[in-house]
Amino acid sequence: MLESVELEQRPLVVSALLSVIRNIWPEGWGPRTDMILSNCAFALLNQPTPTTILAIPKLLTDPHYRQAVLKHVADPAVQWFFHLYESWPARFREEAIAAPLNKIDKFLANPLPETPAQANWLRPLYSGAERET
Repeated sequence: MLESVELEQRPLVVSALLSVIRNIWPEGWGPRTDMILSNCAFALLNQPTPTTILAIPKLLTDPHYRQAVLKHVADPAVQWFFHLYESWPARFREEAIAAPLNKIDKFLANPLPETPAQANWLRPLYSGAERET
């Protein structure tokens, strides 16, 4: 999912990923969840070898993996976020990542919507309308 994305396309990929997850599970989505998941996605997109969103839980919970990932991140905003993240007390960090990890874990376990209401974001994909090129 996060493999071989051109630099100029990365913001679009991150936005699309967050939009899908946010539309499936809108409850409990806030600025902190958005900030955590977007910085994780940007960090993973900067890796020399392709990776997927499967790495997000490890990125948030394993400091050694996080250090290895951040060695390949040149974006100062992403570096700043993870510097801030490391400065959070352990208890606050655990509380802050609970909601994002819950959503990512659910998405990884079952990436399809669970109810018809959650499937609203899929309708344009199956409407038969083609994109203009």
